[in-house]
Amino acid sequence: MNEAAAREVVLVQAFETTHPAPPSWDDDDRAWATKVALQEGAPGKDPERFVARRAHHALRRLGPREPAAASWLARRLWRERWIAWAAVVGFAAGMAADAIGASQQINLLAPPLWAVLAWNVVVYALLIGTSVTQLLRRLRVLPLRQSLVLSQPGAAVSAALRATV
Repeated sequence: MNEAAAREVVLVQAFETTHPAPPSWDDDDRAWATKVALQEGAPGKDPERFVARRAHHALRRLGPREPAAASWLARRLWRERWIAWAAVVGFAAGMAADAIGASQQINLLAPPLWAVLAWNVVVYALLIGTSVTQLLRRLRVLPLRQSLVLSQPGAAVSAALRATV
């Protein structure tokens, strides 16, 4: 699931779990979105795609009724100026660290150094683990994929909706 689809799923989930239920989204709308998504494909084959398609169809009906939801989805989260800002902050932090440590020596027993090294190990492990998982998913070798998707929060709601249609 890409970022845009995940944002749609989260927005629809917010409307479906709000108590009291908003007047712009009722049980008929939920059933309609589920029915249209089921017509596109069975959820057993690819539950992630089913949830994303259901959210997409739900927003087709919800978008005109809730302008705030449509404007929230239209906002871009990643902007190019963030890259420039991160580069400037990184450069400033590097210059400050160079100016602070005038001795030009690194204490290998210092806890901050070990914290940075541990952080790097964790990030690399997550990157490698994510890449391997995606590769296994592409090769269809990961048999627990369906059970993992169904064990996520909100899966019970979509399972209950499938049962009502």
